[in-house]
Amino acid sequence: MVGDGIAALREGVRTMLVTLRRNPHALETAWISFIGFSSTARVLCELTPLEDIAEPELRLGHGTALGAAIELLSERLVNEVRKGSTSAKGDFRPLVVLLTDGQPTDEWKVAKAKFDQISSHMVANMYVIGCGEDVDYEVLGHISDIVFSSPEMTPDAMAKLFVWLTATVSSASVGVTDGRQESADTMEKLPDSLHKLDLKKDRLPGRRRQVFVSAVCSKTKLPYLMRYAQNGSSNRYVAVRSHRLDREPLDSSSSSSGGCLGSEDFEGVAACPYCESQSAIAHGSPCGVISCGGMLDNRQMIHTCPVCGEAFKVGASGSFDINTVLG
Repeated sequence: MVGDGIAALREGVRTMLVTLRRNPHALETAWISFIGFSSTARVLCELTPLEDIAEPELRLGHGTALGAAIELLSERLVNEVRKGSTSAKGDFRPLVVLLTDGQPTDEWKVAKAKFDQISSHMVANMYVIGCGEDVDYEVLGHISDIVFSSPEMTPDAMAKLFVWLTATVSSASVGVTDGRQESADTMEKLPDSLHKLDLKKDRLPGRRRQVFVSAVCSKTKLPYLMRYAQNGSSNRYVAVRSHRLDREPLDSSSSSSGGCLGSEDFEGVAACPYCESQSAIAHGSPCGVISCGGMLDNRQMIHTCPVCGEAFKVGASGSFDINTVLG
């Protein structure tokens, strides 16, 4: 999730935690954990009482390591959820919420099979929410039978999503207080921006594969990502938009490579989010950096790389390779 998506996600999590702390039932009963995943998966916050939990650091990263995330989830469920015994009451079965805006970039089936072995008696419900327009719902349908679509990644849509999620957790906390698991499993009324999919009847939203190209602004020397979505009719990648990374540091562990694609596979250039240049230097830099500010035509020009500072001649004749990363 980049740009508006990651900003709205951060604000949604922040608002959810503040709101839940005002609820005496939630404050008494709710424990929350966060797992983040990009090229890898990691625990952002162990299962912690609501009153003690700190807002997690949600960092940008390439890739969607869904398999690694599910494997880590299984591990945390076994280690952190207390089982009941003759001498002590165990935890209520937790609610799991998975949010993703991309397609898996790792092997997820083995991890899902392992999760299935423990989830039937350890998890109350698993809500899977596909955010944006580039989600592989066919895969998500294998992860859970409760799948939602939130096609808009606007701040307003994400805010409504987290209002619903907060209300659902609040209702669950009341059920836990009353000692009723069935009440804890209740789902609140959905907002108009969130749609529950009938995996047996609905025609699932189409899957668009997306890739990102890393670039640097020649004027500000700040990094950004150009997002491209695959055009189903031509299989070319069409420029969607660019996303700033100046205030959203990229996770250095991210290395989910999309491989090299030929320049002929791309259509258009997403404008630089800093200087709004509509063009980009796509090859020729001594250090291999892509940067904005060049004209891609048949004439040669001199351009200075904003990273290594070397000047070089640029020409757009012929095809060349572009390194990509998966979303």
